[in-house]
Amino acid sequence: MLTKGERIWKSLQNPSSKDIAASEWLLLFTIYENKNICTTAISNRLAEKWEKVHTENRKFYIMWSTGYEIDKELIRYEDIGILKVTQWKDEECCWSLTEEGKRVLKTWKDNVKEILGSIVQSYSP
Repeated sequence: MLTKGERIWKSLQNPSSKDIAASEWLLLFTIYENKNICTTAISNRLAEKWEKVHTENRKFYIMWSTGYEIDKELIRYEDIGILKVTQWKDEECCWSLTEEGKRVLKTWKDNVKEILGSIVQSYSP
């Protein structure tokens, strides 16, 4: 029996759920580009990134296994060790990737580049 963290980690690595994996990768990439970014800013930047991806791939919509609740996704990622809270600003969490989160970005870049297009090319570890 897998723990919750192990199940989530496996879903991140499951190429058969490519749209979810691409959405998760895009969220992590947004945080990677904007270290110590607060939750509201993540939502705004993620929307900007989605618009860019959507111009290249009209079929791509952000979807997560938790639905579209960014707070739940961030907490989920913290639980499995790929994100950490770096500070609090105006009663809002600010986030950064852990080393494990950076590894996820690097490892799954090739799996999501077909879906996310040129935005993936701007990631260079």
